[in-house]
Amino acid sequence: MTVITEQTILITGCSRRLGYLLGCHFLAKNFRVLAHYRTPTHETEQLKSQGAILLQADFTQSQHIIHFIEQVKSLTNELRGIIHNASMFAPDQTEPQAILEQYHQLYQVHMVAPALINHELKATLQQGANPYSDIIHITDIAVNHPHPNCSLYSSTKAGLENLTLSFAKNFAPQIKVNSIQPGTFEFLTHHTEAEKANILNETLLKRIGGFETIIKTVDYLLDNHYITGSAIKVDGGHTLI
Repeated sequence: MTVITEQTILITGCSRRLGYLLGCHFLAKNFRVLAHYRTPTHETEQLKSQGAILLQADFTQSQHIIHFIEQVKSLTNELRGIIHNASMFAPDQTEPQAILEQYHQLYQVHMVAPALINHELKATLQQGANPYSDIIHITDIAVNHPHPNCSLYSSTKAGLENLTLSFAKNFAPQIKVNSIQPGTFEFLTHHTEAEKANILNETLLKRIGGFETIIKTVDYLLDNHYITGSAIKVDGGHTLI
């Protein structure tokens, strides 16, 4: 297996939407992109055709996480950064057994996988030519403003937010660790016109941000050498309403 020695970035959750666009963005900037996905999609094939290296793993399974880390180590000697974008979102289950299963999956994806990946790839992050490297956790404004019917999701995203602070302390000074807390930055295909209007009314700026606002925030964190342990809200002022 060929070992990559160029500037490399690892992005999780690249099968669609933000993760896919982040992959495209960094490929266009001449990064070597290691793109994680759980389920193959048209978007993952597009990333592959553009030169990304695809790594499949189901983060709800601990052994998949461990194997994924081993794959990353075999592919690169250095990492400029890790962007933890992999996520699961679903309303709370109501039956006890279903709640246990759902909470386990959310915990695995939002907390166990990022924690293990960060811990095991610390040395790889320290090997690059850049004077510092970055870990970015994509969390949610729900960490402080929980979704009423998504308490399991919100609480595990809050756990990831806390991990941001812990890793920022433990990995300084060479590795910066920050989080981005998005609001609703893009409409979903199933949103009705009434739902779209309601979403806009729940922001101070009365407009949707779009994926580009998150990508610009990622670039800002990568380019700024003096930010660590911080959470940046990108929500159009939603949390002030």
